Order: sequence, then C-alpha cells, then structure tokens
Amino acid sequence: MSRHAVGKGLRQRAVHLLALQYGAERSGPLSNVLFRGSTPTCFCEHCINRNKTQGIDVERAQTGFTNLLSLIRNAEAGKPNAADGMLTSVLRVLHRYPEVLSWDYQWFQADEEICAQVHRIAKNVRPEIDSGRHVDHQRSSWDIFYRSAMTYGEMAENADFVKPILYHDAMGTRLRWWVLERLKDRLLNELTLEQSLNLFYSTFGHDATKLPKLNELDSAGLGPEYVYRETLRCKQSVGDKAKVYTGIGIDVPWYVTNGMEPRPSNPEKLTAAVQRAFDAGADGVLASREYDEMRLSSLEAFGRGVRR
Repeated sequence: MSRHAVGKGLRQRAVHLLALQYGAERSGPLSNVLFRGSTPTCFCEHCINRNKTQGIDVERAQTGFTNLLSLIRNAEAGKPNAADGMLTSVLRVLHRYPEVLSWDYQWFQADEEICAQVHRIAKNVRPEIDSGRHVDHQRSSWDIFYRSAMTYGEMAENADFVKPILYHDAMGTRLRWWVLERLKDRLLNELTLEQSLNLFYSTFGHDATKLPKLNELDSAGLGPEYVYRETLRCKQSVGDKAKVYTGIGIDVPWYVTNGMEPRPSNPEKLTAAVQRAFDAGADGVLASREYDEMRLSSLEAFGRGVRR
C-alpha cells in the first residue's frame, strides 16, 4: 500500500513510499486468560500438532490453562484464591504445569513465522518494497507476556521497518480501563489501582515523576515521555537491522456505550511527542490511526514536530 511517511533528512516534505505494513492485533492465550478472563485458546488441530512436535503434553497444557481460568473466575466473583493470594496461586499453576508457558510461547512463535513468511513473499514479488511490522498497542506498551516472549530485535530479522504504536493520548485511558481496571478484577486483585499503576511504571521502565497519577490518566494521557521511552527501547533492540517508525496517535477516539467518543489531541503535547520520537532515534514517524479521525489543526501540530 502507499503511505506518506516522514523520516530523517526528509522532514521538510512528505515522501511517497511503496510500503507493506502487516501485523496481527491479537494477544497470546496466557494474556487472554489472566488479563481478560477469556476461555483459553488455541487448541485447534494445527496448534495441537505443532505443540506435539515440540514434545509438549497437550492434556497437561489444557489442565494448566483450566486451573488458571478457575483462579481468574474466582477473582472476578470476589472469592479469595486461597491463603497465599492470587499471584502465588498463579505461579503455583505455572510451576506445576510449565506446559502453559510452552504453549503460550509456541503461539508467539507461530505468529512470528507468519509475519516472516509475509515479508519473504513481499520481497520476492517486489524486492524494492518497504515491508515492515505494525506492533499494536497492547504488544508495544503493556503486555508483559508478549514483551518477554518476543523482542523488537527478533522482529527486525524479517522486516525493513518496525512500527510500534505509541498513542500518547489514548494510552492514558487505555492504561486505566484496559489494563489497571481489568487486572484489579483478576490477576492483581490484591493491589490498589495506585499500586498497580506504580508497578506498571516500574516494570516497564518509565519514570513515574514524569508521568500522570491515576486520577490524571484519562485527561492527560501518558504524554511525550512515554513516546520517548518506548521508541528508545525499540531502537535499542532493533539496532541497525531495520528502521524504526514511531506510530504517533492523532485524535484517537475512545469507546463509549453509544459508539466512539472523539478525543482531540492536545496540540502542544502532540508536537512534543513527535519531537521526542526523533530524540529517541526514530528513523521516521507515522501519523496514526485513521485520517478520517484527524482534525487539520492536529495534523498541523504533527507537522510542527516534524519540522522542528
């Protein structure tokens, strides 16, 4: 597909690139169980055959996932998970059924193999094409299981560029309601929301003094420093293997009962987010998410960041 991207040395004008961007916005089975309380997946014939080939006991993996789901269901119902607490109970299942982690890892490996195949086919058809990876928001910013299973450097082995989604405005609301609130009902039900937020900041390498407090997440977002931190992490992992194009969120809406609620970006923060992406070493930035969501004033703020 054709994209208008902006990169170093080309910041004064848009450059028309022939590019293919691909990526599956899906979570692994362990994340789905522990974060959302979803029924464990995937146990289709293909996943079963793949794991058997790796020497992984299918029945033990199923039993382990079933036990984890039972713990999560109890947490959702407000029932205590034994005297040792939730985290200890979850770790106990993983100790006794290591097949759960193996199954989860094979899911990530299969996903990666598909992406590598797409890249090879694209380059065989059009060697000059820019073929790269779209890394959705959960994978780029808060899924600890995905982060531990797959590095940006490994993605870059089969990509011309890696594009992490770093929506600085939307991340505040998503962090509050898609991460902290969900974990409070499940995996981290013994922590307060404030404790869970501090754990997130510490675990993911953020400086809490530069980021909003719990009651500021919805209104403030995570801001330009979040963009800097995550772009830098991506750049350090990728090295010289591929380019890094930061996906900057512009006017990304929020989901409400009756549809989508517009969330206009703060112009100053948007300009700063673009600048901070380049400060972290980004090779380019991409105006995200959808053009029909963006206001012209926000695109002007994006352009100011590029020009500066």
